[in-house]
Amino acid sequence: MKSADSDALIFLRQYHADQPGMSPRTFAAGRCANGQNSYSQLLDGWDPATERLRILDLACGDGFLLELIRRRYHCAIELVGIDLSAAELAAARARLGQGVELLLRAAQKLGLPPGSIDHVVCHMALMLMAPVEPVLAEVAAVLKPGGSFTAIVNDLKVESPALIAFSRLCRRFSDRDGLPPLAIGDPRLRSAAGIREVFAAMGGRFAPPELTAMSLDLGGRVDGVLDVLMGFYPPWRLKAASRVAFVEELRAGLAALADPGGHVALDLPLLKIRARTRSPGN
Repeated sequence: MKSADSDALIFLRQYHADQPGMSPRTFAAGRCANGQNSYSQLLDGWDPATERLRILDLACGDGFLLELIRRRYHCAIELVGIDLSAAELAAARARLGQGVELLLRAAQKLGLPPGSIDHVVCHMALMLMAPVEPVLAEVAAVLKPGGSFTAIVNDLKVESPALIAFSRLCRRFSDRDGLPPLAIGDPRLRSAAGIREVFAAMGGRFAPPELTAMSLDLGGRVDGVLDVLMGFYPPWRLKAASRVAFVEELRAGLAALADPGGHVALDLPLLKIRARTRSPGN
């Protein structure tokens, strides 16, 4: 693994050790055009009525998505969660109790029996994984023929003024703290063209992925939008004193973007990936 990737992995592990459960606190209140949050976009297309399904949540974090799946499908499924963070998995165990298999493992080495999983889901984590090809190879290996891999990733297309202001502020404070750029994940997983390129290079393990563009509305009052943006990774690289100043400047910038009613628009572009493993002979 490249040194930049190692630095990124160290940062991600520390972030999730310090902030377990931050991802659902950041994203779960948002709504897509159909009124569902981004987690719920991963749950369609399953039919547990015909057989007991085994579902794997890749990078399960504190178990928010696993709990959502269990509530929707009750006892008709078996759940497995894998994550790199012991702190996140401890939070998941506290949330889920017994009956869910939680494993501390890297996505590149799942260690599950071949063909043992019906569906794999992954929320806002695939684009953080590098190298991604071994991840997809592992996913294809553990899935049954015709099984599905469904992931939500963020799209690089950013048009929301609040996100643009946030990104510029992050760059300015990072430069002030002397922080070099940190390459987290694979940027190809943040665009439709890049996603198709990655899956096309997987040696026919997957059928061509279905891609759906969507937008997650995370807007609200200034302090609410501030809390959402502080759930993103860049501010947590800053020195503690810089982060205090960053928050104050961000708050002022968001206040300047608020409409007369005090609402700040924050739309996060997303891509939903749905890919099936090829059945024998296809």
